[in-house]
Amino acid sequence: MAIIAFSVETVSAAELPDGALPGVFSTGSRQVRFSIGNLQYCAATDTWRFAPRQYAIVGEDGTGNVGHPTRDGVKSDNLMVSQTYDGWIDLFGWGTSGWQSGAKVTQPWDTDDDPTHYVPQIIIDSVPRPDHYNMEYDFVNLDWGVYNPISNGGNRRGMWRTLTREEWRYILQERPNYENLRGQATINGSHGMVLLPDNWETPWGASFDPGYGLGWDTNEYSYAEWKVLEDAGAVFLPCAGCRTIQNHNLHVENLNTAGHYWSSSSFLGGGLTCAFDLYFNSFIPEMYTYDMRCWGESVRLVMDIR
Repeated sequence: MAIIAFSVETVSAAELPDGALPGVFSTGSRQVRFSIGNLQYCAATDTWRFAPRQYAIVGEDGTGNVGHPTRDGVKSDNLMVSQTYDGWIDLFGWGTSGWQSGAKVTQPWDTDDDPTHYVPQIIIDSVPRPDHYNMEYDFVNLDWGVYNPISNGGNRRGMWRTLTREEWRYILQERPNYENLRGQATINGSHGMVLLPDNWETPWGASFDPGYGLGWDTNEYSYAEWKVLEDAGAVFLPCAGCRTIQNHNLHVENLNTAGHYWSSSSFLGGGLTCAFDLYFNSFIPEMYTYDMRCWGESVRLVMDIR
């Protein structure tokens, strides 16, 4: 494996781009910063935002670890997804940025249970059919962060993007010292995976145990304890689960037990049904697999350091 050396750009909190965390991560050919939280959407106002805290997840009917009517007056429910829903959702079918790609399904509120309806017609009609098509070149606007302004992330199109399958793999298991730069944790009751930036130094008075020895209990933090690590550049990927469709009924599965994060890489080897994602749970550290495009999964955007 070739090791690529980067110079690390350091900035003060005041100089950070809106919506970006301070940690710098190499992806193999680029450097990126992660967004401050998972992507969320409100259909009634057509507003995209990042979750206000990294461990925030919506869940269903107020069962997540984010605002809902009994917690802070913010409505949120992944089972209420619709064109008119006035609360927040955080699970999306692959490529549902709202861009008219030529697919039958393009909108973030769509829950069509036929995964082929998420594929642009030009791909379906291609002879021979390509092995894949990704969120790049002619299809770059499938990417939620490219096509949409993020209200608390600069509020301009084209500022953010989704990691490729290869970039997820590089961050988790190919960059130098990767074994010591990842681990499982629980923050304020929310389970997930911690990723540390390339040149990590644990702040004085804080602690982090890499790996997965005790599952979600490997690291346990209150919000105040986590904030010290976050300010030093740590990233947390919460287990927001996934939204599935069974007999035309929506279900949220694996809430707080597994993470399902879309990549920008499609997969046509098994037909027109799947795209690549990152999956992890308490005993599988990471798996670069593929799921049905119609499944609602988490989106965590990054910003390229230029």
